[in-house]
Amino acid sequence: MSLRHFIAVCVFSAVAVAGCTIEIHYPGEGISKQAMSDVIDGDAPVENLPPVIFEIVEVSPSEGVVEGGTAVTVAGNILQNAQQVLFDGVAGHDLVSLGPKGIRVHAPAGSPGPVDVTVVRQDGKTVTLTDGFRYIVDLQLESVEPPTGNVQG
Repeated sequence: MSLRHFIAVCVFSAVAVAGCTIEIHYPGEGISKQAMSDVIDGDAPVENLPPVIFEIVEVSPSEGVVEGGTAVTVAGNILQNAQQVLFDGVAGHDLVSLGPKGIRVHAPAGSPGPVDVTVVRQDGKTVTLTDGFRYIVDLQLESVEPPTGNVQG
């Protein structure tokens, strides 16, 4: 069984320990995975904790106009070294890292419909959320008929 040392952050009540959050720090990944336990200090078996994987969990908002420019937040795991966010292969602009759990980027112009969102890290690894964003046509008023009318309706 493989073990990794953990750091515990415990919540204390006036009477007893109410619970303890275990943070497992993965070497080279820069983030932790948390699990509830009554253990306060020691080593935790890795098999009991779900692995932290490079992933996109959500894109918000999930749609934007075909002209581009929509400010989008990509949420997930191990995103801190993102170099690009691609919308069906086209790079977004003004990328800002929000740490290991998120990225903010402006969507490029695109065609109406769903597109895949891909995060490219500096180490060359990629992860894609299929149909993670949808381009929509912004409605525009072209004419009003009749052009004039009574104020009372």
